[in-house]
Amino acid sequence: MADIKALRLIRQDIDNLKGVSNPPKDSQDEKRLDDFEKKCTFVMNHSVDTITQVAKYAKEMDRQLEELRLILNNSTEIKCICLRIQSYNV
Repeated sequence: MADIKALRLIRQDIDNLKGVSNPPKDSQDEKRLDDFEKKCTFVMNHSVDTITQVAKYAKEMDRQLEELRLILNNSTEIKCICLRIQSYNV
């Protein structure tokens, strides 16, 4: 989350630069500021999306690991039952 805060501060700086009393006279400078702002906005949005996706993935992995643990526990119990049944048949 610190990265998002940093990018927001950068965006504020860009807004402040655009509002200064002597704005860049060169249209290239203005274009560079706009491009940089777009990149920062993209990175901020992408970071939030990535964090959300990772959290969803981790939650799904936890669920699958719990299911696997249950299956393994059940298979161990089934093996014990099978061994008991085999011992009765002997």
